[in-house]
Amino acid sequence: MTPAHDAPRAIRAVLRRLLPAARGCEVLRDLDREYAAVRERRSRAGADVWYVAQLLHPDTWRLAFALRRLARAAAPPGTLPAAGGDVHRFRSDGGRAWLSGLSLDLRLAWRMLLKSPGLTVVGVLGIAIGTALGVGAFVVLTGLFYPKLPLDEGERVVALTMLDVETGIPAKQLLHDFAAWRAELRSVEHVAAATMGVRSLVTGDAPAKAVRAAEMTASAFRVARVQPLIGRYLLPEDEHEAAPRVVVIGYELWQSRFDGDPAVIGRTVLVGGVPH
Repeated sequence: MTPAHDAPRAIRAVLRRLLPAARGCEVLRDLDREYAAVRERRSRAGADVWYVAQLLHPDTWRLAFALRRLARAAAPPGTLPAAGGDVHRFRSDGGRAWLSGLSLDLRLAWRMLLKSPGLTVVGVLGIAIGTALGVGAFVVLTGLFYPKLPLDEGERVVALTMLDVETGIPAKQLLHDFAAWRAELRSVEHVAAATMGVRSLVTGDAPAKAVRAAEMTASAFRVARVQPLIGRYLLPEDEHEAAPRVVVIGYELWQSRFDGDPAVIGRTVLVGGVPH
């Protein structure tokens, strides 16, 4: 049986083929030690993913080609990286010599194009199509889940959410949390709270109608910064428990339920069975 901390054999075999025997054994030992350390912190699947990422990393391939080139040239031992150095140390050195790494990449790409032009073209097209699909999906998902609000400076309006640190599931927000945010947050200009739902609306003798409604703080209208067509919005004094219950109706509801009558201001309606 394979020990629990052994690296994936298939990936290790690929690295063994890529790297020359002498220096390759040292690199593999370094990777095996790192894999064992990662395995202590993660699951087997997570550690395997990390190991595969090392294989796919561009600097791993640069190291392989550089070592093979030095091995073919029969360079003296002193020209190779010092014993005990690992892939990460090579990456830090390669970062300072990125021009030489780029020229090596270009030469390898040119050789691949001459050797297998069809495969190279298919690979380039695959990368281009994959990139386009990824960017397109990102734009679509961003528009669906994070749309820009149709308000003045709508991109500055954000949502505050509490998450359970253990499960990552949104936690229930309490009025106490809102009061603390409003009092202590300094990077947010206005903090508003709202809860959405469906309420029954009764006006005069007309039958009750289920409408979408939001119970919100007055500061939500300061965030929107849109002036009412007629009447007024909620004010901070409307939030007091002893204040009369008031309601702000939307334009479509005003047209469909009240026939666009300007005299609707001041009338009493039942929202959820409670006079407003």
